[in-house]
Amino acid sequence: MMSVVPGFSIKSLSKIELIIISVLLSVSFILRFPQLGYSHFYGDETKAVFYNKSISITDYLLDQRKGPVQFIITWLTENTFNSFNEVYIRLPFALSGFLSVIIFYLIVRNMFGWKEAAFASSLFTLSGFNIAFSRTAQYQSVLIMFCLVSIFLSLLYEKNKKVMLIFLSSIFLSLGILTHYDSLFFVIPAAMIFFKSSGIKNFTIYFLIPVIIFSTVFYGPYLINGYFSERTQNYVIRRITGQEYRPSSSVYTMKVYNPDVFYLLIMLFSFFYFANESEQNSRRRYFATGINYKKITVFFWFLIPFIVFELIFQNPGTHINNYLIPIYIMSGVGFVNLIEKNSVSFKLKKIMIGTVTATLLVSLLIKASVYIPFLNTGYPWKDQYTLYNLRKANNNYHLYLYGFPYYRGWDVVREYMLTKKGVRGIYTNDNAILAEYYLREFDITPPGSNYLPQYYIDVVDNQEFKLADPVLLSSYSIEKEIYVDGILNATIYKKLISVL
Repeated sequence: MMSVVPGFSIKSLSKIELIIISVLLSVSFILRFPQLGYSHFYGDETKAVFYNKSISITDYLLDQRKGPVQFIITWLTENTFNSFNEVYIRLPFALSGFLSVIIFYLIVRNMFGWKEAAFASSLFTLSGFNIAFSRTAQYQSVLIMFCLVSIFLSLLYEKNKKVMLIFLSSIFLSLGILTHYDSLFFVIPAAMIFFKSSGIKNFTIYFLIPVIIFSTVFYGPYLINGYFSERTQNYVIRRITGQEYRPSSSVYTMKVYNPDVFYLLIMLFSFFYFANESEQNSRRRYFATGINYKKITVFFWFLIPFIVFELIFQNPGTHINNYLIPIYIMSGVGFVNLIEKNSVSFKLKKIMIGTVTATLLVSLLIKASVYIPFLNTGYPWKDQYTLYNLRKANNNYHLYLYGFPYYRGWDVVREYMLTKKGVRGIYTNDNAILAEYYLREFDITPPGSNYLPQYYIDVVDNQEFKLADPVLLSSYSIEKEIYVDGILNATIYKKLISVL
């Protein structure tokens, strides 16, 4: 893309920028690719895999709560490698997360400069959300990549005025929308840039109309045939009202994904985002150079999803990442605004840059220990010591945990259960959707007042943070214990014959 897109080439990057980009990509690779297939699929990942071949691929794609792109990716990956292997299924999403780093850098560079881009991209690269999503077979990393490409193309159009760039941007944004509704928040910066630089006619013809047409290809049948009302509507309402969920805390969710608290604190530089703009200069520059218009664009990119997920949704979960991405940009600009103020001494600038650099290095060490499996010793399901004590997640909050190392021997459980004949029901204290995938040949049936499944899988430190009921287990006997590296991870129980 960098060599063929008009108005941009590697030659336009300075040596220091090439070094910065190399470091960013190296860090991104280290955090996203090692032992990518180590963890079991999380519940939502299993929903992205087309393993139930009793239905057609068309019915499968329509019977979802979101667009079809992530499901098509996993389906194509499965057919390419003829496997549901976790590393193959996750690889396209890891690649998307990896490529997003360079695209994000180029966006910030084009809008504000390489210094702002270096700081903002460091936050983006080390974001626990972006790392976790890159290690997960879910829509987020693909969506972010498509939408960032769309925004980058809109910035290139400002310089080149080639209508084809508007059309290409609309295609990538449409791919994002066909991945998930969250893409609508990326429409904000892309549309604001195009609307100002191209005028309403070109914006409508080459951007808005193509986005509507491409998106309608899927969402038209999806709405008309009632899939949205059946699959999505009530789910969205529950997330807005918070019904059926435990209390939700966005700050705590951020902390779980980013247990290196000082990383979160340096995002407070975003408060200095407009620091070097007087009101008089702002009005003049808005119309003269467009510098402030770009700041306003990023600000609304942050503000709208922030209002949606903090003032409207009671249970936003990891969707808060939609307003964190522009915050990284605002923090980068705010930091540069501070260190380049004439009132700040050279010595103080060196201290500030050194402190931030040290914080980012600490963040790298902690993120590596949290997200790379061979360095992880249990977080977020156990306390973990890495430079300081990382406390396990508090299950009193409703948490959506993706991308953390998680192996509990479900593949071994599967192999063992496949040797059994006439199995009459299985249940577990782990995520039931995960069990449905790894034990897909069997019925996953919860215990009832007059019914107990024949087998019960008790998983230690499971995704649900749930201990097995000792009263329930009194009706079972131990069939097999599953050890991982000499540590008990799961126990297979079989119902006692005398139990009715």
